[in-house]
Amino acid sequence: MHRNRIIAGSDYHIVVAPETSIGDYKVQLYDLFIAQCDLILYNNYGNNKTDPFLIHARQLGVPVPIAFLPKFTADATDIKKVLDASLAYLRANDFRVPAEKLPQVFLRHWASQPELEHYARISCPEDVAAVFRLNNDNIRLKIFAYALAIHANFWANPECCDADSVHVLYRLFCRQLDRIAEARASGQSPERFELFDFDRQLKDVHRQSRVVVRP
Repeated sequence: MHRNRIIAGSDYHIVVAPETSIGDYKVQLYDLFIAQCDLILYNNYGNNKTDPFLIHARQLGVPVPIAFLPKFTADATDIKKVLDASLAYLRANDFRVPAEKLPQVFLRHWASQPELEHYARISCPEDVAAVFRLNNDNIRLKIFAYALAIHANFWANPECCDADSVHVLYRLFCRQLDRIAEARASGQSPERFELFDFDRQLKDVHRQSRVVVRP
């Protein structure tokens, strides 16, 4: 009954029935399920240390909270844990993050950050370090600054990004997160694009800026 009340009160849930598939299909099913979850809620039975799904969930590095019935208390969000896991996720995927595969737990935390209208120029390692000294709640800006620094290789080529381009890329990053969140909330088909394909994004922006509207 407790489980049914939680399911009934949720906006969206997925039920995975026991299956006997082996090999990559099972792993892909686990990854899909974990990527869509804000919370994994388990019936309190069996040996949690040997459950294959729980083992995979803990090894994947996506910080989805895991709770067990009948006792369940929602813990306060550990922002530092989410930030550390976010950076580790980017590194593990070589900064290639398709929008449709962004784990829900990351989308929820990145997209829920307040808009930061004013921030220091981001064009060198010192600028990135300054961003990371900001309040830990500013996850979205830190994720962006870190990904941009690696992409542009600030350490080898400091002052390589002009302020206007960085501003455009950050605003685009914010809008992309909003679009992903809105599409998932409404059940629409996900857009397909790379979140951190900065070269393509700048080319698209520059191409659009050259379009002349004639009467």
